[in-house]
Amino acid sequence: MTVRAGFTHNTSVVEQTLVQNMVDEVIQIVGFDLKYLPRIRNNVDTLFDDAERESFSTSYTLEMYFGQDTIQGLGGGGDVIGRFGLEILDTCQLVCSVKRFADVITAADADITRPQEGDLIYLPLSSQIYEITFTEDMIPFYQLGKNYVWQMETSLFRYGQEDLDTGITEVDAVESQADTFTQSPAIETDADSGIVDFTESNPFGTF
Repeated sequence: MTVRAGFTHNTSVVEQTLVQNMVDEVIQIVGFDLKYLPRIRNNVDTLFDDAERESFSTSYTLEMYFGQDTIQGLGGGGDVIGRFGLEILDTCQLVCSVKRFADVITAADADITRPQEGDLIYLPLSSQIYEITFTEDMIPFYQLGKNYVWQMETSLFRYGQEDLDTGITEVDAVESQADTFTQSPAIETDADSGIVDFTESNPFGTF
């Protein structure tokens, strides 16, 4: 026996649109504006699928709210002091509307149809930058036959020599702060003093 055709609880476009509008309104009431920063891969090696240089030059404002795992606070391993100093292992779960994502971001860039792993989200509440590690598209699971939100798992962004030119002062400052460290005169002096001799005859130095 098949399902009864008189009940269209999972195919009614009108009801699906109603739920989507309610979801959008709830997020706009209890959520907050975040900055979505798509990752741009430059000079991609098609053989190894590796980009020579990655950059962030565009930002979109989109309302989101914390997912169930982050309501009580940030997740992850917390703050850890290791042999290389303090390491912050914060994670954050964020939720945005499928329709609003399409209206704001996909409408501006047709190649971005969903929150993509590797893209960044700037969280003004804590002045932190998070990187999307996974996007779940089936929570809640097909209410009335459709999904209405993207649930993003994110972790604290680790700068890796990307070009940051988003127009957001706090985000772009990460690049200049990293350059200050990598171009430290003290580090360059120690490196030039013979710690490692990168020559053809003795690439690892004499110890």
